[in-house]
Amino acid sequence: MLQKIQYYLIRYPVRTVSAGVASTSLFASLVFFAMGDLLQDKNPAFFLENYKENTIEIYNKKYVKLWQLVASDLEQQSIANATYGSKMSVITDINADNKNEFLTMADVLGERKEIQQPILVYDFKQNILIRHYFTQDFNYLARVYTPRFTCANFALLQKSETGTKEILVNAVNMGRSPAFIARLDHEGKEIGKYWHFGSIHGVDSLDLNHDGKSEIIVWGKNDTQ
Repeated sequence: MLQKIQYYLIRYPVRTVSAGVASTSLFASLVFFAMGDLLQDKNPAFFLENYKENTIEIYNKKYVKLWQLVASDLEQQSIANATYGSKMSVITDINADNKNEFLTMADVLGERKEIQQPILVYDFKQNILIRHYFTQDFNYLARVYTPRFTCANFALLQKSETGTKEILVNAVNMGRSPAFIARLDHEGKEIGKYWHFGSIHGVDSLDLNHDGKSEIIVWGKNDTQ
């Protein structure tokens, strides 16, 4: 906006008194709108899933829409996650910088690789901070497995000593069992992995014994064959 003001002043310099009055008025209006844009609260506070338009709309605490994402099959994904008590998206400050990020495993337009769904983290300006796909080669009992995994659901793990949050992602194999819980730090670096031969339906974190440290909770079923 300030660049537009500079362009206007160069393109249309004041030449007469009457023109000067008009230019001053227009300049004041441009400054007003520019300052309004600069002072607007751009910190995400909540989001709405628009099933009709297949968009996820990001708002600040004053109910002003900041930006939106286009996603496929939004309602179906939300219903599937609600079935297992999991969230598809969340707004939180994962890196302790007092600015909220938007985390989602929704099928955002242009982000899916064939059938692999990543975990995505956007900053308050809609820049992608984390784009993490899950591919893992492995062998077990001479069976053939695809190395492709997809994000099924996720949870957050609070780090009390730093104020940052880790991301716990339930990654399921696209062909059959197994699944694993990937543990990502606030920058998206993988710092741990927990395998399970069976189906993982959901993951969460909770301080079960009230010692100030959260435990990781996983539910699903075992592969008995």
